[in-house]
Amino acid sequence: MSIFQFLLVMIVPAMISVYAWNFAIWLWRSGNRLGGVGGFLLTLVSGGGSLGYFVFKLLI
Repeated sequence: MSIFQFLLVMIVPAMISVYAWNFAIWLWRSGNRLGGVGGFLLTLVSGGGSLGYFVFKLLI
């Protein structure tokens, strides 16, 4: 997998992670602390999982 293909494939997971992060910030600021923490954890797991998978594929 070339660097260009890697970047092209990572656009969608990065956009989803940014959206989920902003949603978690909105939940936190609106007083829904538990939802904000869940949103942050969801962002970390989904973003880290997809980034880890694609870095693994890039190295192999």
